[in-house]
Formats: sequence, C-alpha cells, structure tokens
Amino acid sequence: MADEKLQAALEALQTELAFQGDTLHALDQAYAEQQQALLELKKQVSLLAARVRALDERVPAGDGDEPPPPHY
Repeated sequence: MADEKLQAALEALQTELAFQGDTLHALDQAYAEQQQALLELKKQVSLLAARVRALDERVPAGDGDEPPPPHY
C-alpha cells in the first residue's frame, strides 16, 4: 500500500515536471519572438530618427522674427 502511494506521488511529480517543462519551452519561445520583434522595432525607430534628422536639415530654421498670427 505504501509503495502504491509512493508510486502515485512519483508519477504526479513526473507529470507536473513534464507540464512545467512544456510551459518553460513555450515561455522561452515567446521570449525569443519578443526579442526579435523588439530588435525590428529598434531598427525601425532608428531609421525613422534618421529620416527626421534628414528632413530637419532640409527645412530652414525659423529666425523667430516672424510676428505671431493675428487673432480673430
């Protein structure tokens, strides 16, 4: 009887360990996908920042001498 309980407890632990392994694998996969997405987003932000800088260089800087627009 004690051996049966011990065997059942061992099987329950093995089953739980298998589920935890599957969960860990799924989390690892999700983390890897998020890292790839983050790298892609960083690259896109860098490209957009370069485009904004290039556009900023094309537009002449305002002197500040222009009067404010009239109020209606």
